[in-house]
Amino acid sequence: MHRYFLIISLLVTTVLSNGQTSLRAGIIAFYNLENLFDTLDTEGVDDFEFTPQGPNKWTSERYLAKLGNLARVILTIGEEEGVKGGPAVLGVCEIENRSVLEYLAAHPLLKASN
Repeated sequence: MHRYFLIISLLVTTVLSNGQTSLRAGIIAFYNLENLFDTLDTEGVDDFEFTPQGPNKWTSERYLAKLGNLARVILTIGEEEGVKGGPAVLGVCEIENRSVLEYLAAHPLLKASN
């Protein structure tokens, strides 16, 4: 099992096609992104340690690599239950701001799965 808290639930979507009803299962998950910060020192945010000058020496290369790793893991959520393409709904924590979340969501691996 992956290192994340996974809340599995059945998300039922009704699709009417040719007078028949079909159901599709989805996954609702919660994932701790473990301090996903960009490299910018944002005023009013305690984020200096996640800058190139901070103690973590947080660089753009490391940030982009983490985004890629997270995108790959998110896509695997639900595979053990037979659901491909990642969760239908994903809650996250330990993320610096909306901008970082938008960068993660725009990652090519995640964007392809909508």
